[in-house]
Amino acid sequence: MSELRIVIKDKGKVISGIVHGGVASRIFASLTKNPENWVELNKWGYYYSGEPFYRLIKWDEVPKTEPYDAGRLIIDFDKKEVISEQTYFTPCRAGFKAYHPEAPGTGVSKAHYPYKIPDEWKVFENGKLVSDDVVCIYPKAEIYENLTGEFKTTISKDEAKKITWWDEITSLEKSKKMLEKVS
Repeated sequence: MSELRIVIKDKGKVISGIVHGGVASRIFASLTKNPENWVELNKWGYYYSGEPFYRLIKWDEVPKTEPYDAGRLIIDFDKKEVISEQTYFTPCRAGFKAYHPEAPGTGVSKAHYPYKIPDEWKVFENGKLVSDDVVCIYPKAEIYENLTGEFKTTISKDEAKKITWWDEITSLEKSKKMLEKVS
């Protein structure tokens, strides 16, 4: 289950399509740029996926709102609201996402970027308002595990504040040493 339906509501119009969950998660994280509409958000696809998001979606001929495969993600620009009813990613208000590994010409394979959904946007997961107190660290979960011995994909904001870039660098060194022992 890796695809889901994305529903875009903008200026009273609705469009929808099927998209891979990884693309949907980058579309969600692109809200950090606080776009006014779908056209503006779509442009961030070049930055996060190497091409505009609209090219990565198999558009429905007639808009549909029912879930598909892993569920659905609804982005409503008119209400500044996201409704996530899917199992592919956790829609945290802040965290890290991975650039698409094959982003053409970017040289950012396996690179991560931080995101934070602006306060004026409401985010709901399975009918519940998403808290500001949880940070998604999925692409950095290995680093967290090296630092704490515990594998997690989300942590509290307080825990996140304790982790510094130095921690990340020393964690990477620890991973390197562990790999050398195995080899």
